[in-house]
Amino acid sequence: MSEYVPDVEQVVDDWLKGGRSRDDMQALVDVVESGRENGYLRDTIPCAEFRTRFLDMAESLYVRNEPATSRSLKDWELGAHQASCTEEGCQLLDRLYWLVLRPSRPEQAETTALMLQAARDKLAGSSDEA
Repeated sequence: MSEYVPDVEQVVDDWLKGGRSRDDMQALVDVVESGRENGYLRDTIPCAEFRTRFLDMAESLYVRNEPATSRSLKDWELGAHQASCTEEGCQLLDRLYWLVLRPSRPEQAETTALMLQAARDKLAGSSDEA
């Protein structure tokens, strides 16, 4: 399977369409950098932690449709891991994010929940085989 590489410019455009300005983006970058420098945010997290937190975050945002503002800045750690990890299970969640979650709509929550459960089952099966 070929690796999906998101279009960074499209992601930024989508973010700006959501009502956020470039100043908002810079403010977020500044907060993340400060968190990293002060030890509040880690540059790396273990794959198992990423998978658990990613699936919890996805359920919150894409199934229960909770506002993103309720999410912790610690989710930055998820994005950093997602962007850099080449492990098969983490790549599965990366593809799920870009191909299913990002384009999903609130009215698709039930289908999204089923897809997240399928991913949980597949990951649980993978760890049983290891």
